[in-house]
Amino acid sequence: MWMNELPKGWIKIPLTDCIYFQEGPGLRKYQFADSGIPFLNIRTFENGRINKSRCQHILKSEFSNKYEHFLLDEGDIVVSSSGSLGKVAVIHKEDLPVMLNTSIIRYRSLSPQFLSQHFLKYFLQSQHFYIQIDSAKTGSAILNYGPSHLKTMSIIVPPIIEQKGIVEKLDKLLSRVNTAKTRLDKIPQTIKRFRQSILTAAVSGELTKDWRLMNQIKGNWTEITLDKLVPKGGVFDGPFGSHLKTNDYVEKGVRVIRLENIGHLKFNSEKYRYISNTKYETLKKHTVYENDIVFSSFIADEIRACKLVDLNETAIAKADCFCIRPLEKIIIKDYLLLQLVSDKSYNQLIKNIHGATRPRINLSQLKKLSIGICSLDEQKEIIRRVEQLFKFADQIDIRYNKAKHYVDKLTQSILAKAFRGELLPQDPTDEPPSVLLKKVNEQKQLITNKSIKKCIEWEKE
Repeated sequence: MWMNELPKGWIKIPLTDCIYFQEGPGLRKYQFADSGIPFLNIRTFENGRINKSRCQHILKSEFSNKYEHFLLDEGDIVVSSSGSLGKVAVIHKEDLPVMLNTSIIRYRSLSPQFLSQHFLKYFLQSQHFYIQIDSAKTGSAILNYGPSHLKTMSIIVPPIIEQKGIVEKLDKLLSRVNTAKTRLDKIPQTIKRFRQSILTAAVSGELTKDWRLMNQIKGNWTEITLDKLVPKGGVFDGPFGSHLKTNDYVEKGVRVIRLENIGHLKFNSEKYRYISNTKYETLKKHTVYENDIVFSSFIADEIRACKLVDLNETAIAKADCFCIRPLEKIIIKDYLLLQLVSDKSYNQLIKNIHGATRPRINLSQLKKLSIGICSLDEQKEIIRRVEQLFKFADQIDIRYNKAKHYVDKLTQSILAKAFRGELLPQDPTDEPPSVLLKKVNEQKQLITNKSIKKCIEWEKE
């Protein structure tokens, strides 16, 4: 919330008194081209910068004499105003030329002697600004705000010398925060690689090499295709085509296991779909049970397969969800699951995927998957060791999430202190912004769209 009492010498004024803002024009698809003038969209915002490779383009013929005044300038601040509200980026020289589009608003200080552009950027990232956006936003499916809302909003402004001091302090503090974020952002991939390295060692026998030496076991590993590890009908897929349609789903009845329920070693039980008991009678052969292994036919960057846990109800598998019930006198389910989600299996299956938009494998290809087999005792030891190491990875994951939560809140905490006047000691000799504001008001009538328009010359083709 806005503070009741401002620090000495600070003032609260309407945005329109000190800031120029402009919303993008709302380009149409027929104006788009593979080359021409790049324009912004919400996907181009990345960590306070613009990723120009994500820009789309407008035809030069559509741009000329029509949209020049939407060209951005070096130093402009752009903020998203629809969907993901309040994403902020600064335009740099290497971003040019680039223009606004709808759902993006540009901001520029009317007088740098009164309001530092750098200070303005931090204000636009602060809760002081976002709270006002949140109060003004409209829309139900897609939230948005625009210039008409901005005209009702305010900004708090310290003396210009204090602004520069605040900016300098924020630059240093937030640079450290961003460094911490960058390091933290690497941890999920590190944990993922660690887990996969454990699986690789487990399914190759490397993880239990010492166990075999200690137990004087030699050469008991062999490779067998999956179809040899299951009884007849031990691998099947869900109903296809006319067997199950969208209008078959009902509020309550028999649970349907779908692709959205299958994660990497995780069953997402919170997502529900049902069919009627009458419909189920025609699909009983697709029934799945507690502790069955389900396997997604869609293969992207990793294999999704898991055990059905906490099912506790009658359920069937939908199309593209394979169900696997191995012969447990040969292979333990938990051990088979480790084999299925390993890089070894991924590298085999990725060679056989088909379908451009939804890469997948079929049942025959899954049955031919090569699985490493060892004694049941060694399988149990592998399961024990993997679970132990995964628990260690889980502990790191928990610590990471706590650290990330703390760091994510740290930026707003620092900005809040800055806008309470608590980052720097105040100097009573600083010229109050109210004096400078009078000068700004005198200059405002001279400021037009042309003063911020970017003029460029086209290169001759």
